[in-house]
Amino acid sequence: MKEMRTPFFFSTAIFGEYMANLFQSSYYLGINSLHSFKSYSEEEYSNFEKKFNFISNKTLYYDRDYIHDFVELVKQLYETNDICIMNKPTAVCECGRAEMTQSELNRFSKDNVGMQLIENREGELTCRYCEKKLILDNHESLYLSFKEIELSQNTEIYPSYLDSDFNHFRKSLLNSQMRISRVRNTGVSAVINNRLFYLDIDFLWKTIPLLLCKQHVVVVASVKHMFSLFIINYLAQIIKRNKVYFIGLPFIETESVRKDVLHFLSDEKHRKALKLLVLLGVGWSQKNIRLQDSTCKYFMSSRLKNDELFEFLSNVSFDTNQWHEMCELITLHTQLQNVLQLKKKNPGNYKSTTMLNYRRNI
Repeated sequence: MKEMRTPFFFSTAIFGEYMANLFQSSYYLGINSLHSFKSYSEEEYSNFEKKFNFISNKTLYYDRDYIHDFVELVKQLYETNDICIMNKPTAVCECGRAEMTQSELNRFSKDNVGMQLIENREGELTCRYCEKKLILDNHESLYLSFKEIELSQNTEIYPSYLDSDFNHFRKSLLNSQMRISRVRNTGVSAVINNRLFYLDIDFLWKTIPLLLCKQHVVVVASVKHMFSLFIINYLAQIIKRNKVYFIGLPFIETESVRKDVLHFLSDEKHRKALKLLVLLGVGWSQKNIRLQDSTCKYFMSSRLKNDELFEFLSNVSFDTNQWHEMCELITLHTQLQNVLQLKKKNPGNYKSTTMLNYRRNI
């Protein structure tokens, strides 16, 4: 479970809800209960779930509920030679949080990958948590092998400029391997070839969208998680899922937004304003969006007829064969800011906007 630092913590959940409404499909919202060194009580989980009460028609699930299916998938991928066992030098700290192979260590020293867990103290890599240095030794681990794949017709990505990220990963990872098990006990294990392996919880999360649905699946995530989306796509292709759609949400930067504005949007009483801001006030032209006070304040304004806007957004629906039409509609969201500026001069006139005309034509 992650700490809610800004109201835009809910952005992915909000847009996921909207996508489910567009496609008239089931909506699954996951809660991370495994990938943590801290234990939570049932009451804490319950309180966390309540934060998402304003998201409608959702099914909450916990990663722990998919351990069995995940382990079976890993075994299946081992049988098809998509996962292999390799013995490589791996550096591990005393508490087990910091764990890196020799190649990862080399990359760490080059571009500071892993700085959240490890720091360099007088030439020795040290865990920030237990403050013990990493010890290098040979360890057997499971590795996912990357083979040649193309971005097939079974993959759709929005915005389209994210295609380049997928192609970059595909080329750079070709004929390489990604470690999917850990030396420490992660709480999730599999016996493969008569050997016990502790599976990486991050890898479990990359498989859950495919475990939830064996047909069409739409995955909504921040552009900060493009690598995870690529892994989901790669797995979908090697296990031959029908169709996977990816939507990469821009990362919303709030440094330019006043604290009192963020406090207003964080209040549970103003969830509707937050939803509309996420859906209509954030552009898609670039990966990082620097949100401005003026945009936030307009969606907070009492002059904005939130109920009418909600009704107008909820009356659009597609099936998955209309993916490109749906993408066009989302792109039109970014143009709605201009429409809303006109609405200030002529309240109630947005029934003639491009988006509503578009709705009538589909």
